[in-house]
Amino acid sequence: MPSIMDSLRAKGRGIAEGLEARSRGLVGVFARLSKEHGEVSALLDRVRDEPAKRTDLWSKIRLDLLGHERAELETVYAELRTDTRGRELAELHDAEAAQLDALIRSVDGAAIDSETWLATFEQLAIAVTIHAEEEETELFPKAQDLLGKERAKSLDDAYVAAKKRAAKIIASPAE
Repeated sequence: MPSIMDSLRAKGRGIAEGLEARSRGLVGVFARLSKEHGEVSALLDRVRDEPAKRTDLWSKIRLDLLGHERAELETVYAELRTDTRGRELAELHDAEAAQLDALIRSVDGAAIDSETWLATFEQLAIAVTIHAEEEETELFPKAQDLLGKERAKSLDDAYVAAKKRAAKIIASPAE
C-alpha cells in the first residue's frame, strides 16, 4: 500500500501528464490514459529511487498496470480493431502489451527482496516508459484522428467501467 506521500506524488504527476496530453490535443480516454501513465511512472520511479519501497508499492503498481492494459484492450483497442487502419495500430500495441505482461509475470515470480526482482523490475520500468511514450506521441494521436474526438470522449466512461471490472478480477486470489 502506497503512503499518502507516494499517492500524492503519483496523482500530481498524473495530473501534469493529463494536462500535457490535453495541450497536445488529446481528449477523453486518451487524456485519461496519459494521466494514468504519469501516475504509474511516478510509482515506478519511487521504487527505482528507493528500493525499500518495493514491498509497499508493487501490488499497487501491478494492479494499475494490469488494470490499465486490460481495460485499454477491451475498449480502445477493441474499437480500433473495427477499422482496417485502426487494426494496424492495435497490432502494434499488442506486441508491447505482451512484453509488459511477461515482464510483470517475471517480477511476480522473483523473490521481492532479491536482486533478481530489482533487475527485472528495472526492465519493466524501462519498458513501461517506452510504451507510454510511444502511445502518447504516436498511437494516441493517430487513434484519436481515426475515431474522432467525440468517440474518444465517449470511450472514457467505457474505459473507466472496464478498469473497475479488471481490478476486481486482478485483485482476486485466482489471479
